[in-house]
Amino acid sequence: MIDMMPYAQALFEIGIESQKDAIYLDQLKACASVWMSDQELVAVLKHPKIKREQKEQILSACFEKAVDPVVFRYLRVLNQHDLCAYIPEIYQAYKKCYDKYHHIEMVEVYSAASLDAKQVEDLKKVLSKRLHKTVELDVKVDPKLIAGLKVQTADFVLDNTVLARANEMKEQIKKS
Repeated sequence: MIDMMPYAQALFEIGIESQKDAIYLDQLKACASVWMSDQELVAVLKHPKIKREQKEQILSACFEKAVDPVVFRYLRVLNQHDLCAYIPEIYQAYKKCYDKYHHIEMVEVYSAASLDAKQVEDLKKVLSKRLHKTVELDVKVDPKLIAGLKVQTADFVLDNTVLARANEMKEQIKKS
């Protein structure tokens, strides 16, 4: 697999210079969504027997008027290097650059039951304060946890679920 970070970094640096990094993030996300939903487009962009000029015509018809001119030129350059089919991976790499630069941390939260909007917002505030970063939550429901929350960041896991406590008790009983 090709490392897409250098390609994402190039656009991100242009975005920072022009103060359009958030716009480019949104537009890459939209492009990635198109790529993910249209496998025929991806197949065409990856196909070695289809000429780059034909691929560029497709890109032009789909995106020239829909995205910032810099993003469109970026798509054209990717096409010239046979990398245009990898927009979802480039978007993920760009998002990492964006999040790092803006001190945003993605936090996965597992809960036994659905959290309401106030609970999510309160958790976001607590975690932002503790991590000294802006926090984006990815909340997932896992009924096997019985009760409580499991919070996972890039640096730590906080497991305050009944399942974790039960497993811990089980390990202590085994040792006795």
